[in-house]
Amino acid sequence: MKLIKLMTVTALTVGAVFGAVVESAEAGFTQNGSSGSGWRTDGTEVDYSLTLFPTVEDSNPQPRRGFFKNAITNFTGGFDDFTGDGFEFDLVEVFKSIKAVRPDEIGRATDSDGSLKTYEFIPEAITLNLRTRLLERDRKIEYILSGQKLRNKGITELALIIDERNLGVDEDFNFFKFSDISSLNTFEKRKQAVNSLDYIIDNALLGLINNIRVSGFSSDGSGKIVQSSDVVSQVYVELITQKIPEYDSKNCLLVLGILGTALGLKRRFQIKS
Repeated sequence: MKLIKLMTVTALTVGAVFGAVVESAEAGFTQNGSSGSGWRTDGTEVDYSLTLFPTVEDSNPQPRRGFFKNAITNFTGGFDDFTGDGFEFDLVEVFKSIKAVRPDEIGRATDSDGSLKTYEFIPEAITLNLRTRLLERDRKIEYILSGQKLRNKGITELALIIDERNLGVDEDFNFFKFSDISSLNTFEKRKQAVNSLDYIIDNALLGLINNIRVSGFSSDGSGKIVQSSDVVSQVYVELITQKIPEYDSKNCLLVLGILGTALGLKRRFQIKS
């Protein structure tokens, strides 16, 4: 009888504590992020779309560079080498698959038999590393995306660049400089632009991308890396949010303590019996 009472009390206590943990997780907090996209249309056409949240720390912090493993999520895009004699690839599309959906949904197309079908393009959830560089002498900030899935397609890296020379001109045709941009007008701020994901997101720096460089294996089969760089045609950035569960560490420790005690008492009663 004592064992039954003990087990009942323990079960009720664990249930109450787990309830508190679940309630804490549901409360959570909202985290800001950036959704960025852009494209260029020169000899090698490039377009991209991605999301960035401050979920990782700089794994190798240095004053003018950073590295954020798997920081880029939901990357999709396309790389089309119109020249045909630069890169090993001719066309690379980072999409997953196509599925048929109901006619009232998006993307209509005609099937081979002439019947009207509806398809939905499902983006592949590609995650990429983000390497950042401040080239103060060249007056550039680079956000360099790379990962094995891109490399497997012949693309070694994609660099999204803020180049002071391409910031545009004012109404009097004076060229803008970093000093004209509040988030980049000091050296300390430019260092934050490569060392802090929060700073990149809060100041919508992905919206200042004005040059795209794509690097990949050469078409001559030598294995060497070639590059194509040009100004963007258009770029967009949008502030987005996601909800992060917030677990109460005290509750979690309490649960572990109670479970440990219960298992110990169970063993004790088993020995006595």
